[in-house]
Amino acid sequence: MGAGLSGVGFNFVVSQKYARTEVYISRPNTNENKFIFDELLKQKNKIEAVTGDLEWERLNEGKSSRIKQELNDVSLYEKKDWELMINFMVESMSTLQAAFKNPLINIGIELKGNL
Repeated sequence: MGAGLSGVGFNFVVSQKYARTEVYISRPNTNENKFIFDELLKQKNKIEAVTGDLEWERLNEGKSSRIKQELNDVSLYEKKDWELMINFMVESMSTLQAAFKNPLINIGIELKGNL
């Protein structure tokens, strides 16, 4: 799902061990990705007031960065976990979008001004 800023997306991830929602920052330019992450991190307290605790992964060894919320000990392969996973992911994604929308718009404006 688009985040209103090119190369930044809201993603759902489900695996054998967890369900996750994330803001994934993956523009072609590594420096821009780290700039976006760092600018969001400056607003961590304000963002987490809406979302609850998040895991902030700058991923210094790679091009991309990620900010995620995860529900552990659930599995895509266990039907009994599906309702819990769906409820978590819908609520989590709603709060992620609400919390990140304006900060990402402002960062996009700042990036355009620096080009």
